[in-house]
Amino acid sequence: SLSAPDQKTLSRIRRAMQTMRDDTDVLLELARSEAPEGDAKTLVLQDIVQNTIDDLEHGNPTHAGRISVCNNNLELRVKTHPALVRMLFRNLLQNALRHTHAGVEVRLIENRISVRDFGLGLPSKITEHLSTIGAPSAITSSAGEFSNTTFGLLIVRLVCERLGWDLEIAQSDNKGTEFLIHVHSRA
Repeated sequence: SLSAPDQKTLSRIRRAMQTMRDDTDVLLELARSEAPEGDAKTLVLQDIVQNTIDDLEHGNPTHAGRISVCNNNLELRVKTHPALVRMLFRNLLQNALRHTHAGVEVRLIENRISVRDFGLGLPSKITEHLSTIGAPSAITSSAGEFSNTTFGLLIVRLVCERLGWDLEIAQSDNKGTEFLIHVHSRA
């Protein structure tokens, strides 16, 4: 008996609750270094990207229209864990939106995903830590605390490692930051 707008709102609430549940499970799996069992599904990356953008825009109206998507491979499919991929995109996009008032570009080209902002670039300490191979070292402030940016990017790195995808910082300077993700497991 709910109106159409109320049904849409209720649907967004349900999706947000499921996302929070999935995020909690993913964070626990990453903390325990466990591989998710039986969660792998064939995904169209364009769909995950668009759903993430929609959620970010509904959650914060100032984000509306700031993310553009260019995709030369509309059917790029991977068999992987949906919650991990959603968390990866959400963290990258939130970080990009947080650090620029300009637009953010997402490009899906062949087996690569690019997320680019036009902010001031990452501090060198963060790029060094994200580029270090092996166990992620703590990316902390002098007080030993994670900032939203460093924690989100650490999650991005851990998720990429878990998925077997390569994370590359293609650019980080006063013209912006571009992350490239090289996707390896096609469906």
